[in-house]
Amino acid sequence: GSLSALRGRIPGAIRGSILCDPARFTRQLEDLYRSMWREKTGGSSYLAVPARAGAWVDFVQNKPYIQNLLPSWLSHMEAQANTARWLCHQQAMDLYVEAQADDAADRRRKLDQACDLLRRRLESKPDICAGQTFLRIASELAETEDVLPILQDLIEHVMAGNVVDLSEPFLPVLSGYERFDPAGDPARWVLAVLLELRDRLLAGRTEYDNGDAAAVLELIDGLGFCSDYVDGRRAALRARPVALEGVEIIEALERECAPEQRPVRVLHNLARSGGTLMSRCLGCMQDIVLLSEIHPKGGTRFHPMKQAQDWFHLFDAERMREMRQGGRMNFVREIDLIEQRCRELGRHLVVRDWAHLDFHAVPFTQEPTCEFTTANVLGFSGLFRLHRAALTRHPVDQWISLSRLSLVRGKLSLEDFLRGYLRYAEQCVNIGFVRYEDFVVRPEPVMEQLCDMLGLPYDARFVDAWPDYDKITGDTGPGTGGREIRGSSRRRPDSAVLARFAGNADYRAALGLLGYRNPR
Repeated sequence: GSLSALRGRIPGAIRGSILCDPARFTRQLEDLYRSMWREKTGGSSYLAVPARAGAWVDFVQNKPYIQNLLPSWLSHMEAQANTARWLCHQQAMDLYVEAQADDAADRRRKLDQACDLLRRRLESKPDICAGQTFLRIASELAETEDVLPILQDLIEHVMAGNVVDLSEPFLPVLSGYERFDPAGDPARWVLAVLLELRDRLLAGRTEYDNGDAAAVLELIDGLGFCSDYVDGRRAALRARPVALEGVEIIEALERECAPEQRPVRVLHNLARSGGTLMSRCLGCMQDIVLLSEIHPKGGTRFHPMKQAQDWFHLFDAERMREMRQGGRMNFVREIDLIEQRCRELGRHLVVRDWAHLDFHAVPFTQEPTCEFTTANVLGFSGLFRLHRAALTRHPVDQWISLSRLSLVRGKLSLEDFLRGYLRYAEQCVNIGFVRYEDFVVRPEPVMEQLCDMLGLPYDARFVDAWPDYDKITGDTGPGTGGREIRGSSRRRPDSAVLARFAGNADYRAALGLLGYRNPR
């Protein structure tokens, strides 16, 4: 009886709650901010440009994008009411709103103040909510060079598969996205608006419009939040007059883009697929700088700048100090600096991708993205022309080796392994791949093929040099020594495990894609 009575009261309680009464919600929130602001500032703003506390609430209260975010916003405001980070963010939003009614000089002054309030908060790490507000304000100031590094930082953060938390009130990067509800899939919504702003900032630059603009616009459309702007941009790109045809167009665009898009080689491999051995053979070749197991989310374990300095001594101490004084650099900026230095020294940069994070994840992240994050982030930066190749190993042998690792044992099921393996295989077919089993039988021709795929000069001396090459991550301990390239002997699993493989549709599909056979 009491349970039924409780159920009967719930609908009325919900209808009578503040969340279903926008006017009451707005009044309460404004009162809260006025009280909080008086308490924190003694009744006066600490800024040279005052703003009405709570002005942002009036601005956003009827926007569709906030409707399903309200509960989390209220919880955030209650929990963070007395923190400087949140006070600065809401004051920046107030300044932005107040500036919309000002003349040009006062508007500029208030927007500058708002940017200053948020800029320091964004120096330490990506911040999706405050970052969006900052980009909204700074882009209206036409501060393109100020906007692009933070914009790229946030794009990398989202594309790397990090959780996108929109629980802090914010202004969307572009006003057009206020009409879309992000609550169902915040990562797609945020990525779409960030990529659209990037396109708006870069549109008209020849190297961008002739490079990756069309691909970026298609990606935005595929995310499901396509705006009128995107439709118009795609139509404009298609309608551009072209004097050449067919192959001549491609060659002309490659010549035009060459000075801006610099070559970076990306080598993809999954854990326990022979990647360390093959990377040692590649890395020991003349004039190669190979960064090992690199990923936008992997900096705490395998940091590109640390490898560049500790292993290859690309920067002197003074240059390192200068770069550190500039604050935290995002992933693309680090690869950019390393590539520039390699080019100055006449060397070729290879990024060995830590694809385990993308396709199997555990124990480092919770969910695989099943996308090549490293290549996506570098490619969408517009700075690089990527040469890519992938390495594969028979899934039975790879699983036996991977499941023995203490880091993974008991955390990755066979079914999840095969699901990620198939997604990897599907993309390998498009990229181009070489098989570990072929390499250990015929190292020289397979390595020559790999160099050709990556656009690298082949150095046949690797056969003698690879055992002494130690600038690498991965399994280089006991049992991996010796000077002969040879494969590991297959450890036959028991019949029950083989039956699980044979009965798995992902396994059978992957074998067909990569040309492997089921062991008997």
